[in-house]
Amino acid sequence: MTHPPKFVIIGAQVSTPNWTGTPITLAWHDSAAMPQTPNGSTVLAWLNTSSGNNDGSLVATSAGPPQSLDAPQGATVPSMLVQNWGANALTLTNVSANKATPIWIEMYGPGIPGAADPAKLTAGSDPISLASGKTASGSAGVVDSMPGITVAEIVLDQTQIVSFVRKGEAAGMA
Repeated sequence: MTHPPKFVIIGAQVSTPNWTGTPITLAWHDSAAMPQTPNGSTVLAWLNTSSGNNDGSLVATSAGPPQSLDAPQGATVPSMLVQNWGANALTLTNVSANKATPIWIEMYGPGIPGAADPAKLTAGSDPISLASGKTASGSAGVVDSMPGITVAEIVLDQTQIVSFVRKGEAAGMA
């Protein structure tokens, strides 16, 4: 008795055709398609949520060849991929071997619809707590002097070592 060959057509069963990066769970052979990704680095996260001993697998298709993403069984934190998809369409397909292997997916980054504005960080302020999926931003100050500490100062045509304890001395360039 012969058995018909079993294969997966990537992206054939698109359950979410206009995915915006929001968290969803893909059932076996389901796909989520983002018509246009942002042109910049984004974080793609996925997690095998199967209650059984089922290894999972996703395939990401975009402008290049398909990319296989392992979704290991028993993981307690999501796997992540940081990539610039170049403003191309992206399709994620659950190609796990076992039908009982749902995979949770989410994408986050600048330009993803629904991404909240980052919380404001201020230098010298008290620490803040961030909920899952939330971000914070602030300005990084550059220290230009510290009493009693020698620091390197980069000038366009020369390097100079400056000591705040005594007068500065020019260092030679090789």
